[in-house]
Amino acid sequence: MTAKMKRVIIVLSSLLIMSFVLLLSVAYIQYRDLKKVLVARLSAQVTSFIGQEVAIGDLSIGPAGLIHLHSIAVRNPEGFAEGNLLTIKRLSMNLRYRELLKNRLSFESIVLQEPELSLMQNERGSLNISQKLQEFFQRKTTLRYRIDEFTVKAGIIGFNNDEKFRAENMNMVVQDVTSEPGTKTLISAHTLYCDSRIDFIGWVFLNDEPKKMSMSISSRDISLMRFSQMLKKRYGMETEDTRMSIFVKTEGDVKKGFVVSADIGVRNAKFGFLNRGAKEGRLRLQAFLDIPAQKIVLDPFSLDAGGISSLTGKGNLKRVGHDIFYDGEIKVSMLDLSAINIMKDMKVGGIVNSERLLISGSSKKLIPELAGSIRLRDAMLQARGLNIGGLDADARFRSVRNGNIDLTLRSITYGSYSLPRLHAKSGIRYDAHAVRFDAPEITSPDFTASSRSVWVMLPQDMEKDAVRIDCDGVNVSYRDHVGGTRNTAITVAFRKLGDSFQGNADFTSDAASFKDFTLSFVKGSARFDDKVFSVDIAHAGMYGGTVRVAFGGKTTADVLPLKIMLSAENLDVVDLSRDMSQFTGSPYFSSGIIKRFSFEGTIHSIESAEGIGSIQVERLVIPDKDRRRNLLKDGFAKAEAAFKGKDLEFHAAAGAGEVAVNITGIVNDFAEKKRAAHMKMVMPLTRLSDIRETLWEVFPDGLLYAGLEGAFSSEIVVQFDDSSTRLNGRVILDDVTFRGENGEYEVGPIKGIVPVEYRHGSHHADPGVAQNAKVFPSFEPEEFQRLSSFYAKETMDDSYSLLSVGKVSYGFEMLDDIKIWIRPEGKSLQVGHFSGNIFGGRMNGSATIELAEPVQYRAGFLVEGVSLTQLCDRIEPIRGYVSGKLDGIAMIKGAGSALTDLIGKADFWTYGSSKEPTKISKEFLHKVGGPSLKRYLGDRKF
Repeated sequence: MTAKMKRVIIVLSSLLIMSFVLLLSVAYIQYRDLKKVLVARLSAQVTSFIGQEVAIGDLSIGPAGLIHLHSIAVRNPEGFAEGNLLTIKRLSMNLRYRELLKNRLSFESIVLQEPELSLMQNERGSLNISQKLQEFFQRKTTLRYRIDEFTVKAGIIGFNNDEKFRAENMNMVVQDVTSEPGTKTLISAHTLYCDSRIDFIGWVFLNDEPKKMSMSISSRDISLMRFSQMLKKRYGMETEDTRMSIFVKTEGDVKKGFVVSADIGVRNAKFGFLNRGAKEGRLRLQAFLDIPAQKIVLDPFSLDAGGISSLTGKGNLKRVGHDIFYDGEIKVSMLDLSAINIMKDMKVGGIVNSERLLISGSSKKLIPELAGSIRLRDAMLQARGLNIGGLDADARFRSVRNGNIDLTLRSITYGSYSLPRLHAKSGIRYDAHAVRFDAPEITSPDFTASSRSVWVMLPQDMEKDAVRIDCDGVNVSYRDHVGGTRNTAITVAFRKLGDSFQGNADFTSDAASFKDFTLSFVKGSARFDDKVFSVDIAHAGMYGGTVRVAFGGKTTADVLPLKIMLSAENLDVVDLSRDMSQFTGSPYFSSGIIKRFSFEGTIHSIESAEGIGSIQVERLVIPDKDRRRNLLKDGFAKAEAAFKGKDLEFHAAAGAGEVAVNITGIVNDFAEKKRAAHMKMVMPLTRLSDIRETLWEVFPDGLLYAGLEGAFSSEIVVQFDDSSTRLNGRVILDDVTFRGENGEYEVGPIKGIVPVEYRHGSHHADPGVAQNAKVFPSFEPEEFQRLSSFYAKETMDDSYSLLSVGKVSYGFEMLDDIKIWIRPEGKSLQVGHFSGNIFGGRMNGSATIELAEPVQYRAGFLVEGVSLTQLCDRIEPIRGYVSGKLDGIAMIKGAGSALTDLIGKADFWTYGSSKEPTKISKEFLHKVGGPSLKRYLGDRKF
């Protein structure tokens, strides 16, 4: 190509590119102008449609035809200050364009980004919503439409620019919005109100008549700080720490009405008419909103004001003109008068309740009409030196200044304890600041109480000085010597500090008792305020030793968690075990000294505690049931336990003399009936002679003076719960030998491991044991050869433990080199194989022992190659009389230790060998058979 041609092509290309750029520029300018015109016309159309000015900042079309409207503002209508009813940062619509051909608006989604709805009300009570817009929402449209999902992100709703009515960060999803009837539209939303999250969830049938809907609103923690000024002004309510929880659900239709259920809780509320705050209050109700009758039916409702009041009932609220009438039936379970401020310098108390109280009235009547019964229990009144307590509504009393008081109370209860009646009398003197009760006496069928004097001293300034109560020489005696106190002195002082109080108490008593438990010289003190209390019993004599107890908790209805410190020294176990037997049913009265006992920790509930406890016991003696001999003498025990919630871990050492056992374990749910424990008991290698010496009084009589050699150790794991018990472990025998007192028998040395296994209850058997279980062989004569071959080849698996015994003799040596393979299986002990040398021959067999009551057993064995010569040689009277070989097979079974219960069968046969022919001495037959056999044999060679 020539250079001239190249220049022509370059010029043409440049002109083409410039023309394309020019066209794009013109198109973009036209698009901008067109978009401005479209946005302006759209704003005007919407303004005309809703009757309020609408401004749209921009419009854009994204991929797949997604339409975006930016910076939308709906202005306030006339008659309101300048501002916006609604602003939207961006409105995105995903339109199905094909549905337009069917005369139907259909959106896959509509998303409102950061909308803010600002409702306002003018002096005429009108909202900043135009009449046209209100009519639009009220009239039924003929337009066919569908929105699959309508979403609001990060929205804000406010009213009159008041922070009390402002919700932020609102996120909402509405699904299936359509003009078609019978379609359930689902609504899910949440928002932040008063810095707390509120959740909304429900459904509505928008196009059904009547419209049906369901909606639930819930929030766990709402602060009332935005309402603090209003609530304090109207109700004297302090809301700094107040929190509210709410759950409301309503369902019904706009024609008949709605069923409403609500659960509203308030925590840490303080009211001016109460002298203490309600820690927690809760309102629960079921109601029906009857729209045609303008009536609300409550059935039932309940109100619990955190230990101040508790009531349940049902009733009706009906609007008539400008008044609201009400009637209902209320059950007052509790109304605590001590929480109410009636007047200055007056303090009242008591519990009001009513089984059935009819109430009716209207909002314009201050005092309602009442019918029914109201009961007052445990009432008290303190005012200007007068202190009355322990009264109920049935009680009547009369008091005379500087005179006597005579008081009779009926149907008194305290916790689970009740009194059918009580009578009190006392001389009384009081002035403006002090009341003295002279020699007061209280009598009842269950106890009597008296005091030398009781002083109640009221200060002139309740804010600065304390109220003081002194009780001197108090004696209490319960019927049938159940318990009481002697010469007790109590001093209590308390003062009010603003909205709180604090106080202290000191007490001493020469003696205090409950049943057989007696304390001598008790001395202690206490501290308390509106939040916590503590008690310290610094000294109490008990069981020959001393005890100290200190504990503290919350000054509320629920004192838990309770911190406690308990220590004791030198307590006599004899008296302690005797008194404890009333509760445990144990007949054992041990003796010994609890040298030290302590616990320090926190009790969270009856079932849960945390802390450390320890005990040390010395010189412990435990007799048997008949108290003829001691099961344990001069024993000791030391243990420590760590309480961890519902569980505890412990380790302990116990024993006597040279014998000791170490125990470690854990107990789950230790305070429950269904507790479960896992513990391990280890006994180190201990000589049998030391065990006999330590347990001499309970050691088997036949072994008290026998020769005992060797030692053994053990390791046992115990598991139990409310339905089963299981033991697993082993006992290790180390050269254990038993020898008769006069050498008449000897067994040993025994070496090896004895497995321990016991199961009781619902524990399942070990599947490994079930798989290894052996079928007990048949010990019939015809099985001799098979069994002989079987035992010659038999090898035991690892599930069996081996015991080896050196020899067994009883006057002469019977067996030696004995091997026993044993394995526990549930409640039985399987002897898979035992073998040994017997008189030059060999014995093999198997056995099973059922650990029942009584013990049942079965065994089979065979002997081979027994030398009759060796047998006779070991028995002096028949030495040399018999020779030959003997084989045999036998089967026995029995129960218990009595030979009368032993049954079985045996077959034995003799034969000769090259080294030992079969022979029986004629002299032996003469001795065995007597004179008749001797004459029959004569001088025959034999």
